[in-house]
Amino acid sequence: MVSAVVFDLGGVLIDWNPRYLYRQLFPDPGEMEDFLARICTDDWHRQHDLGADITASCERLAALHPEYRDAIMAWAQRGEEMVAGQYDETVDVLCELKAAGLPCYALSNMEPGPYRIRCARFAFMTWFDGHVISGLERVAKPDRRIFEILLERYALAPETTVFVDDAPTNVAAARALGLNAVLFTGARPLRQALRAFGVPGIALSRRWLAVLAMLVVRAGVPALVCPHRLAGSQPTQPVCLRKALLEERGYLPSVW
Repeated sequence: MVSAVVFDLGGVLIDWNPRYLYRQLFPDPGEMEDFLARICTDDWHRQHDLGADITASCERLAALHPEYRDAIMAWAQRGEEMVAGQYDETVDVLCELKAAGLPCYALSNMEPGPYRIRCARFAFMTWFDGHVISGLERVAKPDRRIFEILLERYALAPETTVFVDDAPTNVAAARALGLNAVLFTGARPLRQALRAFGVPGIALSRRWLAVLAMLVVRAGVPALVCPHRLAGSQPTQPVCLRKALLEERGYLPSVW
């Protein structure tokens, strides 16, 4: 039986990619890719995930590559332009899990400053029962210590905890500690994996959320607000995802 679900943030719930920023700064895609491969590399960025000051780090790197100073400093000054937004379909899954009463946690490699900004930027960040953020802990995935911090802090049993991440190395590290780790490739495969683990309250697809929204209105069930788009581009009215109440009133589709 699953007792908790743990989500990575970037690449799972938050659409983060430095190319969103650097496409604005480099007209030539090849030059941009060279810059990210040689100058602002993944290894260089990892120190930020471990809590290093981003501005100071950029200043040191700019001193080594003065010809790229403006582009390097943009990492610190315009970092939120690397975030295109949230992945609505994965946020739907999180919403359903919370509505079903299942504790959910965030375990992310992220810098302290951007983490605080994103807590204010994305409403779903308040839905979690707890956060473990690498920049605050000074240890990052796939180091087993950050998983141990998560398990100990929130008294989670690995064998009843599902962990979702888009990085194979992080998934492998979680599995080595006994967690039920899912490699994230999209919201639909995630739904299938969660249902296979027996996680309650997960719809077959996003389409059924729109159906459920209609049924809630018809049933007059007390609403649990899920403050993001469930379907299409327009905000829906508050939606109740309390499966038991709908079942009691006979409004839940048999294919749920």
